[in-house]
Amino acid sequence: MTTRLDLDTAQTLSPLGRLKDDALRVLCEQIEVRLQPAGYTLFKKGDSDPATYFLLSGSLQLDTDAGSSTLQAPSASTRYPVANARPRRHTAVAGSEIQIAVVSSDLLDKYLALGGTQTAVNTEVAGYEVAEFELAGALDLDWATALLQSPLFADLSLVNVVRLALSFEQQEMKEGEVLIRQGDQSLDYYYVIRHGHCEVIQADDDYSGREIVLAKLSPGQAFGEDALMMNSARTATVVASSDGQLMRLSRESFDALLVEPRVQWMDFNEASRAIEKGAQPLDVRFESEFEIATLPGAINIPFYLLRLKLPRLDRDPRYIVFCNDASQSVVAAFLLRQAGFDASMIRGGLAGQAN
Repeated sequence: MTTRLDLDTAQTLSPLGRLKDDALRVLCEQIEVRLQPAGYTLFKKGDSDPATYFLLSGSLQLDTDAGSSTLQAPSASTRYPVANARPRRHTAVAGSEIQIAVVSSDLLDKYLALGGTQTAVNTEVAGYEVAEFELAGALDLDWATALLQSPLFADLSLVNVVRLALSFEQQEMKEGEVLIRQGDQSLDYYYVIRHGHCEVIQADDDYSGREIVLAKLSPGQAFGEDALMMNSARTATVVASSDGQLMRLSRESFDALLVEPRVQWMDFNEASRAIEKGAQPLDVRFESEFEIATLPGAINIPFYLLRLKLPRLDRDPRYIVFCNDASQSVVAAFLLRQAGFDASMIRGGLAGQAN
């Protein structure tokens, strides 16, 4: 049986109690409280598991080659994480029925850093050393927390998440406002919806004047990356379907904080070796080009269909993305990584075979 940690209990634990109430309340939603029977092994000596544990009730025996000790909750010692060194220096076994709080160590580190503190493994009992986290500007903690929780940015380092939070600018939007227009050459910003909704509209290419609604966007979703990465005109019009607020990122910050750390390049020989080891080649060219020639074992999802097919794409393989010259595959690899897939791209595309 699992529940979530309540705010009052969290405030008694260290270093959780150092967070502001708003941030702690959000973090508590990610902390599971579990009941485990006597004899349950929480972790073993030598483990490098990614979790931080707090003993809320019951007794826990900590065994090492040198001997054993017992933690009994509640007590002063159990205000701190259980034997938090990595690799684990103890084997922890429940001496009675125990109630434990479990949180991702990486997530906890990020919240503490964004809340003005930074953590590092210290002692076996406390497991944390707190120091100031210097920021070059005023951090909007609500926005930084939203970035941490967003799957769009889950693959980024804490440093880049903080830099992102500081680099975004607010932009209000009104219902019916055209935010970007198809064919526009102004390539200044990448946008994330903070509040409100938008529609992505594309003019039919048969010159009939008809418009097709490609997508309806909600808070947390982004737009505008394609044109920035391909250095081409905007491919669709985005209209605000309600009042709301956007967060926009300059092209320079977009390249430095999102594209460079996210897009993984490999040359053709490296890609071939990865494919031999089981990676899945993904051809994002048009169907007609795919039918003429492609890489052995490749699947075809044309770039213009990629967003529509992402929800149904198998998440297990490592994808090696390619097109003719990398102009579309760089965007495709970015979108895949943004959606949580393991994806790399071939430098120079199929043309790279000759290099």
